[in-house]
Amino acid sequence: MMTCKLMEKLNLALEKLSKDHAGRYATGDEVYMADLFLAPQIDFATKTFKVDMVMSLPELVTINMCVASTCMCMH
Repeated sequence: MMTCKLMEKLNLALEKLSKDHAGRYATGDEVYMADLFLAPQIDFATKTFKVDMVMSLPELVTINMCVASTCMCMH
């Protein structure tokens, strides 16, 4: 359960930070490494701990969707 609490704190901190600094992506309007590392973090939280990201972390969900759509266009 400690891992769950740490993930919760980390995700809440990322949500708060992204509200102040995000553009289309986590740090602005271009994809950086932070965006690429965010996707597995969100996937892990939703699948392992059943976190409802849409309700609790909407900013991170929006960023993740933008990254996913950008990465799909690159293939």
